[in-house]
Amino acid sequence: MTRAGVEPTRESVAVQSESITHLERAWQNKGHGLWEDRGEPERYTYARAMTWVGVDRFLRSAAVHTCDAETIDRLRGLRRQIRFCCHWSASCPRTIPG
Repeated sequence: MTRAGVEPTRESVAVQSESITHLERAWQNKGHGLWEDRGEPERYTYARAMTWVGVDRFLRSAAVHTCDAETIDRLRGLRRQIRFCCHWSASCPRTIPG
């Protein structure tokens, strides 16, 4: 998939794949957030929303063409789960079935 006339490179696809792997592993971790560096680490809605954007953009990118169907389905499920947590952030459990 060409975007703005630029073909994706092997390196750009590798970076996107590594980034999505990190987001998939770390999105539920507590943190200080971008501006919230005081107090105990928490799960911030902004961080979740930005993770959703990352997963969504990956699924729309050329890098997705290098993934198998199982990975794409898993990432679509992750995107739904993150969206749910953004909408219901006050009551988001550690994991959500399905």
